[in-house]
Amino acid sequence: MIKRFAVLCLCLGMLLVSACGSLSGATTAAGTAPGAETLPGNKTAPGTAEETTPVMITTTAAISENPDETVTAGPATAEATTPAAAETTSPDASETEPPAASETVPPETTERISEETTDASAETPVTQVSAETTADGEDETFSEGADTPCEIMAYKPYTGALSSYFLQEGDRIAVISPATLPTRGETNAVLNGLRAWGYVPVEGQYACVASRTLEQCRADLVWALTDPSLKAVFCVRGGYGASEVMDSVSLDLIRSSRKLIVGYSDISVFHAAWSSAGLPSVHASMSRTFTDLPGECAWATRQLMRGMMPVYRCAGSGYDHPGTAEGVLIGGNLATVAAALDTEYDCTALQQPYILFFEEVEEDLEHIHRFLTMLKHWGVLDNAAGIVFGEWVDIPRESETTDGSSRGGAYRSVADMIRRSFFPDADIPVAFGFPAGHGSLNYPLLLGEKVRLQVTSDAFTLEWTD
Repeated sequence: MIKRFAVLCLCLGMLLVSACGSLSGATTAAGTAPGAETLPGNKTAPGTAEETTPVMITTTAAISENPDETVTAGPATAEATTPAAAETTSPDASETEPPAASETVPPETTERISEETTDASAETPVTQVSAETTADGEDETFSEGADTPCEIMAYKPYTGALSSYFLQEGDRIAVISPATLPTRGETNAVLNGLRAWGYVPVEGQYACVASRTLEQCRADLVWALTDPSLKAVFCVRGGYGASEVMDSVSLDLIRSSRKLIVGYSDISVFHAAWSSAGLPSVHASMSRTFTDLPGECAWATRQLMRGMMPVYRCAGSGYDHPGTAEGVLIGGNLATVAAALDTEYDCTALQQPYILFFEEVEEDLEHIHRFLTMLKHWGVLDNAAGIVFGEWVDIPRESETTDGSSRGGAYRSVADMIRRSFFPDADIPVAFGFPAGHGSLNYPLLLGEKVRLQVTSDAFTLEWTD
């Protein structure tokens, strides 16, 4: 009898356990959807199963494992729509829908850029001071001039002989990349940004083709210069290789084209050629103009392209040499301009007074010293009416051979090295720290036109005179 009672209790217990297990599974299925976020302490994210149902996102992007292959991304489409859809993103969202431009345009700007932009990490080689440090915590690199206080005191209309050279709303602009291959996001940033500014951008056939050849890059440049429907040339990015492309273009072709060109860094070789041809060009950011460039810099670029010249006033550096000078503003990236010496497009061979502008990135003091020594030997520095030095960005701190120790004490900065080595007794105005170059600030400059440089003990101004 007892044995029968024990067996009965055991059966009832098993039935009770089974029932409880089924109830627990049903509760789990109803309360947490597969893939729901698990919070600390084994808690699940608030919400019902209906709120957390995964939304499948499909895109038309062709994703390649080869970073050199062009990726064409299309708009994302959701196969299911639920309240959670707004919070769901595709792993490739940065390619299909790049982030909108930051709200950095000055208050007086009423037109905003809302089109797709580029991934800031691919835009340019350097956009901020390096944070890399050595084992003892000291920064491996440093920057100068990248944060110089700068005020645009006014905008004045261009009054020189080439007033028709500047742009008007509705003008067609060639978009090419004669240096390093850009990403599709960078190219789209330029196309969409120019449209937002009221222009009609036309992409070059090989502007963003991964397998393009040198001849195809040259073909894009020649097309941009010879198509009569195009009013200007906007470069997507710099990098390296523009000099090879420039070699196939004569100064006569540049003169006859009468087209404004926009860019900086390796595009400095084009600025040198334009200045040699007697034409102005715009030293300014490229795709970054429409992504993370501070609003005042982007606005100044837009104004300058339309013939409105900024009047700059910048804080002094402590290394400036006072004075006033007038001349044609020439220059750009130091290494690139130095490489153009004694070529057809050597802008320093002008037979009229000139004011130099130089900036550099990732070159140590030895290389900067070497480039300036080349210019000194060619008489470029001695013949200058004045000099404006821009940003020195991510400069390696250590220099085994050129640290100033054998020249009266270690150099405290790039400006200190330049003043002590090249202008110990300057008789021309010299200014350091104009915020243009590879730093987070990049104010535009119209090269190839006359400017007035005025340097005092605590500030300097730069103003176009024609």
